[in-house]
Amino acid sequence: MLLHELGYTIREIASREKVPVSTVGSICQRISKTQNYQDKPRSGRPRIFSKRSERKITRLITLGKFQTAVEIQSNLMANDNIKVS
Repeated sequence: MLLHELGYTIREIASREKVPVSTVGSICQRISKTQNYQDKPRSGRPRIFSKRSERKITRLITLGKFQTAVEIQSNLMANDNIKVS
């Protein structure tokens, strides 16, 4: 957006940054409307597990410490207080 404010055209910015013209146009439009270039939060169901919990579950499975999903569920509840239905 700084380049756009300095007088560069959207096409010049896209060429300089090696991105599609539509991307630069969308970003400039978003900044002019919201004063922010980041995406808005999306609607949808909240995540059950954090990224950290997902890594732990994956590690438990790949290490072969548990045989069934019920064993993993029990471990998560006992050690991390994470309820899995």
